[in-house]
Amino acid sequence: MPISTPRPVRAVALGSQARSTLLAAIVEGELAPDESLHESTLAGALGISRTPVREALHRLAEIDLVRPDSNRGYRVTPLEPQRLRYVLEVSAELAGMAARLALPHLTAHDMEWFESVQGHVLDFENPIPGTHPYGPHAVDLFVERCGNPVLGEAISAYRPHVLRMLRLFGGGITQAVLAERAVAVIGSLRLGDAHLFGLSFRAYYLAAGSALVDELEKSVPSAEPGAPS
Repeated sequence: MPISTPRPVRAVALGSQARSTLLAAIVEGELAPDESLHESTLAGALGISRTPVREALHRLAEIDLVRPDSNRGYRVTPLEPQRLRYVLEVSAELAGMAARLALPHLTAHDMEWFESVQGHVLDFENPIPGTHPYGPHAVDLFVERCGNPVLGEAISAYRPHVLRMLRLFGGGITQAVLAERAVAVIGSLRLGDAHLFGLSFRAYYLAAGSALVDELEKSVPSAEPGAPS
């Protein structure tokens, strides 16, 4: 059977770089929900040709951060509360699985770090720099320790949606939302019960995610009618 000629390494690298740049712009809100995206405009802004931009947009569409538009371009995926609830439900299941599989492999240092982060759930005025008690950094640790690369790939597909919500509505994750669940997570960690640890971290993650979507619904009430049923 015929085999197509491999693309030059530079073209592949540019496509990956463009994807990373556009993904970060969407997560940080530099590219707003429902904003139109055109290959030529983006190529000019990034200083590259349209080919790697096209590849980047296609790859972002695969994880639903952008969607094809009727004018043959793309739009940044809008914030749809119901769909994001589904995303967070799945993300919570995956995070709980990662926690369960990782627990037997956590080092003493890992446990000390995790407990210190959870301790700040009760002290939001003094967070650890570069972390959030919601848990994205903890999930990264669990994925690294659990040794399951496929689980890591699945979590990565949904991670930008979670980070996007966290940037916009992270203030809605209050002590009242997380404190009780944080105690349960720490308790199961200290017991060394992997099954219970997975369940408690899943509940912790899901409660925080639900708070994010609740804040979205308060601030963007018009988003719900356009959400998929």
